[in-house]
Amino acid sequence: MTRLFLFLFAIFLITYSPTFHSSDGLAMFATAESLVRRGAWDIDQIRWMDLQQGTYGQDGLLYSRKGIGQPLLALPLTWLGLVIPQFGTATTTLLFGSIITALTGTLIFYYLRQLDYSENVSIIIALMYGTATLAWHYAKTFFSDTLAGMLLFITALALLKYYQHGRYRYLILGGLALAWAVATRYAEAMFVPIFGLILIAYQIQRSPTPVVFGRQKYGFCTPYLRPLIAFYMPIFIVGCGLLIFNYQRYGNPLNTGYLPQETFSAIWWQGILGQLISPGRGLLIYSPILILAFFGLRKFWQRHAPHSNHNLLNVRGKIETIIALAIILGHVLLYGKWFMWHGGFAWGARFMIATLPFWMIFIAPIISTSFTSNMKGFKNLSCLLLISLWLISFAFQIPTLALDFDMWQHYLEKTGLPLFAPITFWHPKYAPLLGMWQFINLDNLDVAWVKNGKIAIGLLALLVANMGINSWGLLKPSSKLGNTQLIIQVLMTMITTIMLLNHAHQSPPHELHRAFDKINTLHQIPLIYHTPEDSISISERYKGRGKVVGITSVEPDYLNQFIQMHDFVWWLSTYPHDIETYLQNHYGLAQKEKYDIYQVSLFARPNGRPRTVNIQFGKIISLQQIQLPADLQANMPLAVKLTWQSMSQIDKNYHVFLHLLNSQNEIISQTDAQPVHWQRPTTTWLPNEPVTDLHALWLDDLPPDTYTLICGLYLPETGERLPNINGDDFAELAKFVISMPLGQTPPLPYTGLFNASCRGGTYAHTIQGCLMLFFDKINWRVKACFDMKKQVLNSP
Repeated sequence: MTRLFLFLFAIFLITYSPTFHSSDGLAMFATAESLVRRGAWDIDQIRWMDLQQGTYGQDGLLYSRKGIGQPLLALPLTWLGLVIPQFGTATTTLLFGSIITALTGTLIFYYLRQLDYSENVSIIIALMYGTATLAWHYAKTFFSDTLAGMLLFITALALLKYYQHGRYRYLILGGLALAWAVATRYAEAMFVPIFGLILIAYQIQRSPTPVVFGRQKYGFCTPYLRPLIAFYMPIFIVGCGLLIFNYQRYGNPLNTGYLPQETFSAIWWQGILGQLISPGRGLLIYSPILILAFFGLRKFWQRHAPHSNHNLLNVRGKIETIIALAIILGHVLLYGKWFMWHGGFAWGARFMIATLPFWMIFIAPIISTSFTSNMKGFKNLSCLLLISLWLISFAFQIPTLALDFDMWQHYLEKTGLPLFAPITFWHPKYAPLLGMWQFINLDNLDVAWVKNGKIAIGLLALLVANMGINSWGLLKPSSKLGNTQLIIQVLMTMITTIMLLNHAHQSPPHELHRAFDKINTLHQIPLIYHTPEDSISISERYKGRGKVVGITSVEPDYLNQFIQMHDFVWWLSTYPHDIETYLQNHYGLAQKEKYDIYQVSLFARPNGRPRTVNIQFGKIISLQQIQLPADLQANMPLAVKLTWQSMSQIDKNYHVFLHLLNSQNEIISQTDAQPVHWQRPTTTWLPNEPVTDLHALWLDDLPPDTYTLICGLYLPETGERLPNINGDDFAELAKFVISMPLGQTPPLPYTGLFNASCRGGTYAHTIQGCLMLFFDKINWRVKACFDMKKQVLNSP
């Protein structure tokens, strides 16, 4: 099984793409990213998406309305991308689909082996699943359909194992898998009662006493209640968790965030047939190999049909057929009525991807018959037909693997057709499988080893070599080498994955790399950006733990709430924006640097108490009030708020200066500008009008000393300063005494992933706190390893 997984995973690595192919996947990734960075559930980093994939909660934050099952399972990958410098959160998370699809193929193999199919037949079915169906394409995406299908399949497998061995741990596993499937896609809840009936059917076969009208001499509850409790207990627990989660977000346990316009309002027959046979989205069109399932269904039923006299109740063997048909028909009928039965921006019948494992098991009898037939001519002909159909299905996957579906959707828009026009699903002229071939070239390939039309030869060679080694391990396992062969496969797969992720991590523009080298120096400070097209690159390059906000317009209520919670903020922009002006009205500007088209600004606001000073300058301007922190912090901004008031009309434009001086009166840091970020020259001040003027000084390392902060006003043309009432040309605002050196402050403890406050004690006294401490240690060890590596490389 391990060799099969490694081989499938090696195939999926070749077609891996370092980009998200849908807003669905981006929303789920944003949830995982927020959890890892800061232990939060919101997706404000893609707030620009508005209601497309999220819904605003009671607190005004945006939350994904997609299930939380997939983001939670993806946390380890997202975490690795955050803590390992050579990786990024987005590119590591995108490995999730490949891992889940490879696992599903392996589980198909195991399931068929439990049904007494040969090893060769089981391997072939698993390989068909991975290379001849849409599962291959969805392995490179972050859609949740593949995970939902795997969890439903695990549920079916667990119930089968319970029937075979009678151990309750299989029921608990099956219940947990089904519960997680519901947490991944709420629609899977329709199978909760169905699997309960399946469990009863299995339990009837295990019952040692005859059943009469559903009752035994020991009572109905004795043989059935305990298994049902074991199976449904995880579902009950996870269900309660989901209800609490909904209540905390939206104030209603039954509110999942889906909008009123998202309804089951499609024309049913169109949705059903569209998912199966339409040229634009039909599952059987994209994966012709599944046609064999119709021929194998009867054989699958007959192969496992019971030989007992109690045919009504002894349905052992038929149960597996019933489960598979229930899953397939349930999805076809449910999503056939969904208003977007076609799945939106996606290849093929996306909502049917979860059913693929159950289609595949029906093909097993066909493969088995072809291999075991005593008729040589029939055997050769059937094998030829199977291989031909496999190759055709393989060829149909090429455009789905080579190109992003967005390219076809944009092509359709240029024809003047409305978005998702029905004709695009039904007319062969608009079939993507036919039309997308014209776009396949190096410039358009959607794979990691091609960038800007250039092939990364070394990476491609490594990927092919990895597939070759794992195919050798699968097809020719060596008894002489033993575990050594498997170790070689595992090591080769790990090396290939590391090199692939490192290569993908370098994809964002170089100038953005430089911008984030600056931003990542202060990793706890939140970041605001306004360019949706950079959202994935920002997630990839940002190594901080601060909140990331992506907005394209000023949202006063939201920004006011944000400002109250954060004294510092990074602003990343590509052109002047109203959001920057809004931030300037509430923060002082500490740093501003340009990296090609990207501009990075660091804003800060004081967190100390306001203090009234009433210092007059030149009898025309009065400094009424100041606000600044009580202590200095090295390698951080010193924010100062000045409140001025003109005593009369001012006819000259004065500049404001702030200097931080050491004991030798040397300037350590300074700022010099017209008031209010150059927006309120003193000639515009009205008599007795209070003018709030925000400044921020950047502080480097600070040795022990006494530091003095002064401010004043001067004329830039002559340098002449306005004297204050005491005759000085400056006003002393504060003194700071530092007795120990203030250098680079160490990173704050890792507070993402399991971040929680604990009332009445330290967080170490809670389960979440223990998990936080555990991940803190891992995070610090990983960082220490890379810091040590840098010291060794930089040493003479």
